[in-house]
Amino acid sequence: MQRLLKGSHLWETGGPRQLQDFLSLRDSVHTLAALRLALDQFVPVLESFANSNHGSPVVVVASKELISVPDYDTSQVTLGMDHLRQALGLVVIGSNSRALKMVSHPFIDLPSGLVAGDPDAFDGLYTRNITYTMTSLARTALTKTAPVLLLTESYMAEGDEDYSPAFPNSVLMARELIGLVGKVSALEALIGSVAIERRLRSGALMVDDVPAPLRDTQSNVIQHSTLAIPVDAQYDLAPLFEYYDRLFRP
Repeated sequence: MQRLLKGSHLWETGGPRQLQDFLSLRDSVHTLAALRLALDQFVPVLESFANSNHGSPVVVVASKELISVPDYDTSQVTLGMDHLRQALGLVVIGSNSRALKMVSHPFIDLPSGLVAGDPDAFDGLYTRNITYTMTSLARTALTKTAPVLLLTESYMAEGDEDYSPAFPNSVLMARELIGLVGKVSALEALIGSVAIERRLRSGALMVDDVPAPLRDTQSNVIQHSTLAIPVDAQYDLAPLFEYYDRLFRP
């Protein structure tokens, strides 16, 4: 955020935006710091686990390979992955909250829903259900943050005690969660880009007022936005999600 907004006129006193310092924006740096801390703490635990004593070979049918995997206690990596998923959940909550405020007139001086100057115009983000889609994705993402402890089973087999750890479940949930985080973040970027575009088209902002890194990203997002699609045409979010995914995971 600091890199994109460096030199931006959006933040100047008396500038084109009434910046309401809502908590989800102010708190974002702390949320990202919590995520970074969770990741930094988890990586060495995962590396230690991956390089631990191996046993119980597993056959990979697709490649016809026989590999060995860690087969003892996975408590540390399971708890670490659970912590990491919960930290990602906080990022989703903040992203959804910021984006919803960006389309709400009490928080900005643009028309609600980011419609054109005419409040009766049928060209805002609400007409494409972007905010509803984003909130639905956020709620789905939060279902992927639950700890997997209840999925762990302890049992007796022919007199030997054993248990089935849920670490693979946590990994699969994390993969799904990362995809959902990307989509919610992409829609936040879409809403923010439309807000900037409204200011550019109204003359409240000049192109040179927007820093170059932010200008390039905003321009590419707008090309995949509702503003580039006729109101009566079907809108597909897939191109936007694909662009945004390539932007951060080339």
